[in-house]
Amino acid sequence: MKVFLFQWLNPKAWIAALSGISMFSESTSNLIIFVILYFLVCYLCLSFWGGLLGHKSTNFLNNSKHLQKFNILMGSILIFSALSILFSNFGKFTNL
Repeated sequence: MKVFLFQWLNPKAWIAALSGISMFSESTSNLIIFVILYFLVCYLCLSFWGGLLGHKSTNFLNNSKHLQKFNILMGSILIFSALSILFSNFGKFTNL
C-alpha cells in the first residue's frame, strides 16, 4: 500500500496532468470536471493495475520456470528495443 503513495512522484503523470489542466483552464467548471475525471480514472487504473494484476503476476512468477521465461522475454524485448533505436539512429549519422 505504501508504494501506491509514490504515484505522486511519477513525472509522466505530472506532465499529463499539467497538459490537461492547461487545456481546460479556460473556465472553472471545465477545470473542475477535468480534475475529478482525471483523478478517478488515474486511481481506478492504478488500483486495478497494482491490485489485481500485481496479485496475479506475483502468483504466476512464484514458479521458477515462469520467472525464468519472463526474464528471458523481458530481456529480449529490451535488446530488441535497444537495437531498434540504434539502427534507426545509425542511418541519421551515416548521411553526415
